[in-house]
Amino acid sequence: MAMSGGSVAGYVSQSFQQNTGNSTSLIITPPDLITNGNELISIMGSSGGDNTWTGDTGWTERVDEGAQPNLRVATKVASSESGDYTFTYAQSRGLAGVILNFKGFSYETIGIVHNNGGGDADVVAPTITAASDGSILLAFFVDTTDTRAFSTPSGMTNILSDDDADSPSISVFQETVGSGATGTRTSTPSGGGGDSSGVLLLLTPD
Repeated sequence: MAMSGGSVAGYVSQSFQQNTGNSTSLIITPPDLITNGNELISIMGSSGGDNTWTGDTGWTERVDEGAQPNLRVATKVASSESGDYTFTYAQSRGLAGVILNFKGFSYETIGIVHNNGGGDADVVAPTITAASDGSILLAFFVDTTDTRAFSTPSGMTNILSDDDADSPSISVFQETVGSGATGTRTSTPSGGGGDSSGVLLLLTPD
């Protein structure tokens, strides 16, 4: 697994967790340096099954596709955060997820694509529209299998790449964009070959 992100506007920290075996629970510790008012974003996926997630009270679910790799995105505004976050999947599977911690930005909108069929076909996350200049565009890609690497979409910077021997595989990318349509973002998966999904999420400056 590789992590970066120090040069990302508004980015503060992240916390990643991956189960080494099948489970119905994914426990993620809080990222460092959370202060009240920060935007927290949780992204997770599973190694298979067509099921849904539940999570801690206070999170607002933005995506829960209910079809493998079961990409889920939820957000919350930090308020006296303490203790681990426990997210529950409806079937015992390999689970992985990350919580991103951003300061000075708030959730705006989201769009998702599901590429059920595997192989090395491009995953093209659909365009969404930013309301403000200086918005942060985040792209998340998840695959059911292990050792699955996603290429960096044009113009974006990698924040997280998890392509180790435990499934599922997750990659996160970002860039700063102006107002208007973002255009699509394309990532090509390689290594292995499971079901994959991609999503774009916008954060707008406070």
